[in-house]
Amino acid sequence: MGVCCAGAHDVPSLWHNAIKGNVCLEIRNLARTGSKIPVYAAGDLSLSPSDRHLTRRADRAAALSLSAAREAWGQSRHQEEILAPHRVGVFVGSARGAVGLNDFNATRGAKRPSDSAYTTMSSIASLVATALKAEGNAIMLSATCTSGAAALYQALMTLRSGALDVAIVGGVDAPLVESLLEQFILTGIASTCTTSDALRPFDQNRCGTVFGEGAGFLVLERKESAQKRGAISLGEIAAVALRCQPTQRTAMDSEGLLLQQVIRACLAEAKLDLQDIDLLHLHGTGTKINDASESRSIKNVFGPSGQQPFSWASKAITGHTLGASSLFQVILTLEAIRREIIPCTVNCSNLDTDCMLRLNTESLLSRPLRSAICTTSGFWGNSSSIVLRK
Repeated sequence: MGVCCAGAHDVPSLWHNAIKGNVCLEIRNLARTGSKIPVYAAGDLSLSPSDRHLTRRADRAAALSLSAAREAWGQSRHQEEILAPHRVGVFVGSARGAVGLNDFNATRGAKRPSDSAYTTMSSIASLVATALKAEGNAIMLSATCTSGAAALYQALMTLRSGALDVAIVGGVDAPLVESLLEQFILTGIASTCTTSDALRPFDQNRCGTVFGEGAGFLVLERKESAQKRGAISLGEIAAVALRCQPTQRTAMDSEGLLLQQVIRACLAEAKLDLQDIDLLHLHGTGTKINDASESRSIKNVFGPSGQQPFSWASKAITGHTLGASSLFQVILTLEAIRREIIPCTVNCSNLDTDCMLRLNTESLLSRPLRSAICTTSGFWGNSSSIVLRK
């Protein structure tokens, strides 16, 4: 597994921030409007000279991806001389793709011939494939905030078909672009609070989400292949379910009916019952409507809060990384299962009475964790559910 986001350029640092409640948020001034907006920025990246050269003309999302993908690939301990390059594929989900480079090109005068290649969404996956010598495929998928889940789903289907032996799967977005942040402010979903608790998942005083840049990557292979080479498994992707309700442009339906269907479909595919789930890692964006809708989904599937598994939301740590959200949830959940620890939901000091969840808001919980669900929802009615097992 590998990550690159605000305050954490590797998985151990991200987990440390999660259990300590470290919020790495900063305030930016938007030049055109004079507005102040909180963001989660990843800062300077420690790329190798070769990776820095490879991404020198690419969007910021490509550099974030290489940073995270390198960590994941190194941890997997695959030997490049043994792997056939055409049996290794790259799948990356992104809501906005090369948005920064495209915005830059729209506003500057001189253009470079190479921009025609680097402004494509596909450039991100292709640069990861180039760096890691993967020739099976380099595919980008976009399904708003569920883009990472869509990449995971496609990778799983391809592995199960036997077309590939190894899949490098990621989610990435670099949305800290002034024109895009202005759009989010106009929709009313962006928090303009300038304190460290600007993103407050499920809190009664929540006031919007806070956007962050980041990339999360996994290396997937079939169980028998990992066992044969003696690899250390970090967990199992038991099932992924995706659905959409495209009439919902920017919000879930008020009762979260689609998300309920997705959760149930995912449980059915994983052949698990409700009581088999020990942890729910929720999308928890900190917006008024979506947090309430997601909570109703959970209540309608699992019952009143006392009957539910413990819930957790982590966006106060990472920021809302859009298409990378699903992958950050998966990576943190796999760490939680492996360590049998449920971190608390940072910045939720007063759980909204409209969010009837068994949300961990007090302190770290130590308990056996066998299976967990990650839920994500996005623009255009996209919803996803991912079941993870120890």
